[in-house]
Amino acid sequence: MPLVLLCAAVLALLISTLGGSAATSAARTTSDAGFTVMTFNVQHGMNTRGGYDLQRAIDLIARVSPDVVGLQETTRNHPKYDCDDQPRRIADGLTRATGREWHSVYQQEWFTPDVSCKERGAGDGKETEGLTVLSPHPIEKVAHTDLWNTRIGLAVRVAAMGQMPFIVTHLASGAKGAEDRHKQVGPLLAWAEGLGSPRVLMGDFNMAADADQLQPVLKDYRDAWTEATRTNRARGIASGSTRVGKEGRIDFVFFTASPKLTLDWVETVDSAKLIGQAPSDHQPVLAHFTRQ
Repeated sequence: MPLVLLCAAVLALLISTLGGSAATSAARTTSDAGFTVMTFNVQHGMNTRGGYDLQRAIDLIARVSPDVVGLQETTRNHPKYDCDDQPRRIADGLTRATGREWHSVYQQEWFTPDVSCKERGAGDGKETEGLTVLSPHPIEKVAHTDLWNTRIGLAVRVAAMGQMPFIVTHLASGAKGAEDRHKQVGPLLAWAEGLGSPRVLMGDFNMAADADQLQPVLKDYRDAWTEATRTNRARGIASGSTRVGKEGRIDFVFFTASPKLTLDWVETVDSAKLIGQAPSDHQPVLAHFTRQ
């Protein structure tokens, strides 16, 4: 083989081997019927060293590049977090990082009377925290429902995903929140059922898979991690927490059983390994599905 052709062949091999490799094993799979969802509690943009660094969360989402992202603990007009409009900042950051236009839907869970960001020209209203859904595809907010003690469920549809509903939530935290979670789960499930099927329900449920309050969810939905583990399609790490001594799984992707929707794989991303430092005390959870 002539030297020029040999060099070209070696270069092509290197590009295919190195240039196309994914930063995480959950490489984004693009097909007409397949899509990846992510649930991620970004902890207001606070990293594991106690500093505000929302860019880390943006970097992580961009590296994985899911089709639908459900975020918990996002804020607007919060003086502790630079008065950022976090949903907009994340969407804009993803657009710059990926070269694709990202869309966002935000729904507040609670607010305070604090308008200090607005008073100094850095915000547009009261301090709020809520849920955010992001996608590089146009998204439509369907509805939200108020749950016990300021928690909510937020539902969207994405035309590129066949208009199926994606629901995001964040239930009450801590051992003392068990009774609150019990009061939140029932109304959430009843509301979600009216949105149609198949559907995906994801978020920070603040309880383990064997918790009593989660059992009604498991009657109506399949836990993607459990299903994937049974068939050796679960990737990444088992714990969704980045805190030593707090290992466990409280962030879930659930889906309704349907011949129209097939689970392909699940991954709990090791965020520190992926981008050098964990951007939150939670790890993102991914699930890839195929529509039939």
